Amino acid sequence: MKYYSIVLLVLLTSACTAVRQMPPEPTVYLLTAVGTPTPTTVRGDTVLWVTTPRAEPGFQGDGMVYTETPAALYAYRDSRWADAPAQMLRPLLVETLERTGAFHAVLTQPGSGRADYHLEVKLLRLQQEFYTTPSQVRVGVRANLIDVSNRQVMASRTFHSVQSAPTDNAYGGVQAANTAVAELLTELAEFVVERLSAASPPNG
Repeated sequence: MKYYSIVLLVLLTSACTAVRQMPPEPTVYLLTAVGTPTPTTVRGDTVLWVTTPRAEPGFQGDGMVYTETPAALYAYRDSRWADAPAQMLRPLLVETLERTGAFHAVLTQPGSGRADYHLEVKLLRLQQEFYTTPSQVRVGVRANLIDVSNRQVMASRTFHSVQSAPTDNAYGGVQAANTAVAELLTELAEFVVERLSAASPPNG
């Protein structure tokens, strides 16, 4: 009887140790920054359709990517994004475009109304770089503005923003990423408005 009691005690102790050693749930972070473009004085009648951004390989999941040497990507073990960064970018981009006041509507679904132009965005990079102290976060996107009437690309441009992280950890990377995204979206939205202002009105 004593032998079985000892075995039971050992099993219970092992079980408790296993529970205590379970890794904690990762901390989940959001991209929340919206750009602050210069508003236009007159609202146009242009309808813009914004699709969900795609992402380059290495940046398609919800991992928080960092690098210490060029061409080598890693992901934080105990931190992650709430969704793939490319997915989180679209509502922020839409709100930034709406803040310009230049559009009759900014759509996210092709069937939700007539669209004059189509904006495609591809996430090229969102990574925390430990090449320097402090570390830096680099965000890059490629934007294509397409005329729906003839399916021709009327403008294309690559945008980059690099911001220093306030702390050399995941949370510092999140703060720098949001600052970089706000700057990048501001430039992108102003680029779209500028290109559309220079173009001939649709059907005109």
